Amino acid sequence: MQKNRRKVVVTGVSAIAPNGIGWRDFWTNSLSGVSGCREITGFPITDGFSKVAGVVNNFYPESKFSIDDMGLPSNRLSLLAEFAVREALDEAGLLHDNQIRAGYEKTALCLSSAIGQMGSMESAYLKEYVYHQQADQYEMDSFSFSDITRRIVQLFGLQGGHTVIPTGCVGGCDAVSYGVHSIRVGRENRVIVGAAEAPITPLVLAAFGRIGANSTRACLPHEASCPFDMDRDGFVIGEGAGILILEDEISALERGATIWAEVKGTGSVCNAYHMTDLHPSGADIAKSCEVALTDANLRPDEIDFINAHGSSTPQNDVAEAAAYRIVFGENSSRIPVTALKSQNGHALSAANAMEMVSSVLSIRYQMAPPTINLFHPDPACQLDVLTSAREVTIRNILKTSSGFSGLHSALIVSQY
Repeated sequence: MQKNRRKVVVTGVSAIAPNGIGWRDFWTNSLSGVSGCREITGFPITDGFSKVAGVVNNFYPESKFSIDDMGLPSNRLSLLAEFAVREALDEAGLLHDNQIRAGYEKTALCLSSAIGQMGSMESAYLKEYVYHQQADQYEMDSFSFSDITRRIVQLFGLQGGHTVIPTGCVGGCDAVSYGVHSIRVGRENRVIVGAAEAPITPLVLAAFGRIGANSTRACLPHEASCPFDMDRDGFVIGEGAGILILEDEISALERGATIWAEVKGTGSVCNAYHMTDLHPSGADIAKSCEVALTDANLRPDEIDFINAHGSSTPQNDVAEAAAYRIVFGENSSRIPVTALKSQNGHALSAANAMEMVSSVLSIRYQMAPPTINLFHPDPACQLDVLTSAREVTIRNILKTSSGFSGLHSALIVSQY
């Protein structure tokens, strides 16, 4: 069955991240180790809560939707998603006058978001219960997760199926997996996949702060996210979007598309251990990697680079390193690893979508970006974590992700 299944390729990408708007700036700055983490200035934060975030700076089209004097963008998520989808379609040669090209209208869409259009939801709540005004339909629609994709399909004239996968921090990988399997079984020829997230709002910061998930240590804002470092104390919330255009190989070749990479394998498991905690053995993370390797028909020794989840939380990084020891044995300390959340913070579902874009670019340019802020490597994480960009011969990349509810998802990105 592996021989006969349809091959899924990537024909376009986009990223809008704290360290770069558009995939070119994102990639250039990622290789240079540029941080997009900075102090939050849009609203006041109570002492003891995290005051740092990965912010997409100089991106202000949401201003016309903002509530006066509150600094709360009402629909920043849709704006981020719209930008990324537009660039990816354009890179794939599928856009004409801001619409999908004639003949390709049946293109499908699968996006993920962990918390949806929280800015719009908070705006509606403030209008109704603080200002005693009536929230408009535009704001009320944001309470439906399907509204995220509905806006995109209407904007670009997409007539394929559209869905949202709200599986939290693994959602970016899960959206890619959904697109891969939709194409493999012949349900779709082309799927826009990825994730967008705009979680830098008072409610989100307060919620993560209450459970002690965010970094609150005294340091410079750009040093707060430090995966695999001894001083890590929690993740830094971030925002952004990552989008990939997936196509059936034959369809892509027939239309003369440039193929950037192939998505060879997917794997997802639930650890059934705890709502938020990870088992320190890393066995469940390892299982997701093993499922993806089997799906890709690859051996562990055929992985040349790992684009890690690397959330900068005390338990995640240790469990992740343990998982790699299970999968790769002694070779786990020799495979190059990077954690881009050190540069951009953790944009929930969108983080791993942006990191998937980075993985495709690593394949295309044979370069691995660095993990910054690794000043005191944790001896419990015996990995070859890159602290500067490295030229690497890359055939296959393992992309891992973990999230609340015990979910772990992995993907294999390969040279075409």
